[in-house]
Amino acid sequence: MNNNYTSLNKEPATSYSQDFWNNYTVFLVKQGISDKYVNWYILRTKQYIAHYPERNVRTHTPQDIERYLSKSGQQQQLKSWQFRQIVHAIQTLFTDALKLSWASNFDWEYWHSSAKQLEDSHPTVARDYQNTEDLQHSTIFEGKPYDPQAKERYKPAVAELTKAIRNKNYSIKTEKTYCHWVARFLYFHQPDDISEINNTQVHQYLEYLVLKRNVSVSTQKQALNALAFLFHHVLDRPMGDLGEFTRSKRPSKLPVVLSKDEVRAILNTLTGKHRLMAGLLYGGGLRLTECLTLRVQDIDFDYG
Repeated sequence: MNNNYTSLNKEPATSYSQDFWNNYTVFLVKQGISDKYVNWYILRTKQYIAHYPERNVRTHTPQDIERYLSKSGQQQQLKSWQFRQIVHAIQTLFTDALKLSWASNFDWEYWHSSAKQLEDSHPTVARDYQNTEDLQHSTIFEGKPYDPQAKERYKPAVAELTKAIRNKNYSIKTEKTYCHWVARFLYFHQPDDISEINNTQVHQYLEYLVLKRNVSVSTQKQALNALAFLFHHVLDRPMGDLGEFTRSKRPSKLPVVLSKDEVRAILNTLTGKHRLMAGLLYGGGLRLTECLTLRVQDIDFDYG
């Protein structure tokens, strides 16, 4: 078992007794968690609680959860389903078990949708920006503290956005995406009057998404497109030039096409029907006359 797997699934010690965890196991089953996954939910809950050893879990705040999920999401070995499991385990703890007042207004959906599956060799944005040289030239605006009332405060604005999107006959997928990003932007800045939001705030949010949330190129573009639509079709003014802002880095891609010499070298190792089939698939790599000169007896056709 490799070290990455071990650290990801290591069970930490907590101040709670085994009887408590046995009772919590029963609670999870009653919440509809499959027997197959209950032990994993217990593990994810223990890992979260152990992350704040000096704090009673009832005193935790939305900021504590955001810090933990942000840190967890940067683990290279973490798969998308594992991250969603962590989010749901913590959500169940605070909304269903502890029933803390702020938990129902916390944006759990944002964190569920943040999970992205990357290949082991993928040069993630998170690793790209861990170099301090990338950060020293940018002032990262952290956004205002979490406010559970913000969701209600900006409902009218999101409703206006929805109306504008439907007037344009955009797809339901686009509607959900645009509403999601505009809402996140408003929760981030919490303006007193949305008509007063400006390019600087958009610039700050787009850089925050990259430098602090480590989003992909396509995700940053989605946010930008949503905000551009907000400015143009709801605020009735163009967003204008945002100036230079940090953009997500595209992963480097290795060439996947072989050269002609490499293809010919492969073809030369084949015989019979396999050489004929590969040559025809490649096209220019093997002349048709070369294919036709193959002796019939060299091709072991299967008429079965």
